[in-house]
Amino acid sequence: IQEMRSTLESAIAKIPVFEGEVLYRFCNEYDHFDLVEGEVYTAPHSLTTTKDKWTPDDHTKVIYVITPLEGSRTKAHSLYLLFNNGEQQVNFLTGARFRVDRIESIELDEVERKWIYMSEIE
Repeated sequence: IQEMRSTLESAIAKIPVFEGEVLYRFCNEYDHFDLVEGEVYTAPHSLTTTKDKWTPDDHTKVIYVITPLEGSRTKAHSLYLLFNNGEQQVNFLTGARFRVDRIESIELDEVERKWIYMSEIE
């Protein structure tokens, strides 16, 4: 499994870096939810995000809103440039680090959702 993971990371690293301003991750049960403002979070795996701000489904209770580093400093790579299935997928390499800037609870479509705003750091 480690060899497959290394191969995947190597392939992602060869894809052009993301050149936008914000990314979203609509979290699942495997994501880290109990973050606090000021905390530094290190992604233990390739973190899948999207350029699109979708309306979350009823099962999505936590959304990461990530401001990536600029240019070659970011670990975010634009997978949608290689294969665009309509999701506008951008992946951060394993080990990408983020500072939690703020956390808001916002009701959307009658469901309370936690929005975690982060900035990618080196």
